[in-house]
Amino acid sequence: MGKIKPQPLAPGARIGVVAPASPVEKPEAAERAMAELLAAGYQVEAGTTVRWRPGYLAGSDLERRSDLERLWADPAVAAIWCLRGGYGTLRLLPKLYYSLFAKFPKPLIGFSDITGLELALWSQIKLVTFHGPVLTTLGQSTFSAAQALRMLSGTAETAPLPWPPQEERLFVPIRTGRAMGPLLGGNLATLLALLGTRFLPNFDNAVVFVEETGEAPYRIDRMLTQLLLSGVWDNAAAVLVGRSLPPEQGKEAELIAVFAERLAQLDCPAAYGYPIGHAAHQWTLPQGIRAEVDTGCGEVCLLESPFGEHTM
Repeated sequence: MGKIKPQPLAPGARIGVVAPASPVEKPEAAERAMAELLAAGYQVEAGTTVRWRPGYLAGSDLERRSDLERLWADPAVAAIWCLRGGYGTLRLLPKLYYSLFAKFPKPLIGFSDITGLELALWSQIKLVTFHGPVLTTLGQSTFSAAQALRMLSGTAETAPLPWPPQEERLFVPIRTGRAMGPLLGGNLATLLALLGTRFLPNFDNAVVFVEETGEAPYRIDRMLTQLLLSGVWDNAAAVLVGRSLPPEQGKEAELIAVFAERLAQLDCPAAYGYPIGHAAHQWTLPQGIRAEVDTGCGEVCLLESPFGEHTM
């Protein structure tokens, strides 16, 4: 099965906004988030799940799935931007109409719990999606916003991906080396939740990336140990760890030590500190697109375009 690539986002395009997982935490958060896209010159089509509601899901499974699929099938909508993560995308995966996503490929962007949706679309139909800021975090970093919009519009650098300012970096090589392979990954806990299901991709020869937030070192250890015991990363080309936020009162050095000790068990290059996921600044990475990485210096270079020739 060949890769299915979407078209780049054109200036002034209409972007659909959905909440396939949790709702916004405050009623005004959705409007404030969508204003970021309007300020960038895009049109916005808000889904029915884009509103505050109590609870941890932004609607029933049917409501959230239907909202996503309705906007996906709409030819006037050029891309889908997920409002926030939280929890809930895993519940949608068994009943998604994957043939619909394959027929009308378009960029989908998000991270955290959205990892489940992205990896399922890759494992089932090889659709290229984008691991990047959810809409509620877009305004928190000019670096993240600029990099996301450049990537989605097809104007991102072909040279090594840019890093945040030096004073805001913390890069720690674990095993230095160079590697090439398709980028695949996302939130560590969500990836672990896919273990043993048909929705987890094959990571053989892949450049795996993971990130986490607010987890105690022993919980990171447990998640990594389970993945190591499963063998799913045994043949990975490399593992890139996004800078991960420690729990309150915790120390990042303790998390780094756990990642370093556990990932040293793999026979592939690995490093910690990439601008991926819940970090203050993050890259937008195309899932399934080949990249070359150097874990000695942190370079990540895309080797192919995430966009194809398909026209809707």
